[in-house]
Amino acid sequence: MESIKSVANRFGISKSTCWMVLYKICNMLVQLSLQHRLIAWPSPNSLQVTSNSFQQRFGMRGVIGAIDGCHIRINAPKDHHTSYINRKGYHSVLLQAVCNADMLFTDVYTGYPGSVHDAALFKRSDLCNNISTGAAYVGEFYLLGDKAYPLQTVLMVPFKDTDLEVLGLVCTAQPNGFQPLLMTLLAFDCVRSVSGTSKGNLMWSGQDLSRF
Repeated sequence: MESIKSVANRFGISKSTCWMVLYKICNMLVQLSLQHRLIAWPSPNSLQVTSNSFQQRFGMRGVIGAIDGCHIRINAPKDHHTSYINRKGYHSVLLQAVCNADMLFTDVYTGYPGSVHDAALFKRSDLCNNISTGAAYVGEFYLLGDKAYPLQTVLMVPFKDTDLEVLGLVCTAQPNGFQPLLMTLLAFDCVRSVSGTSKGNLMWSGQDLSRF
């Protein structure tokens, strides 16, 4: 990651001018997003369409978004730098993103130190607050997350490893009743929705769940 100083030296401008240009560009991007709804939560009328797209591609009903976190590498800050060290051992800020079945962002939230857990970031995010107040309408639908998130009415997650062992024993005893549920929940691990966002890549590693 290149510093402001090196960018300023490359273009022959002062650091203050470089910061001003960066601020103007960021402000312009925010205004464009607000004006053209580049990153926007689906409207109540479009939730069913969004859900249908997930079902057609992955065989899962009721999903309106897949949520995940991503660490954006940064240089060590001068103050409280240890708070920015993530579980992988480098300094970062944590980004939370939600995307739809077309891999388009519908919500993005970032800025917390890398040591913050994905679940904690979700709890503190504007999205969580907007869902609780109704500003981001969810209705009968839900988000899909990985095992880092807690199970909630609006957030479906896979079973933890210990739960899978217990459920596996139950499914063995009653395969007709529980096997489809088990296989579907196991498949949640394949739906890692947002990855590599810090590098500008958005990948789906999910598989078609309809075969389960």
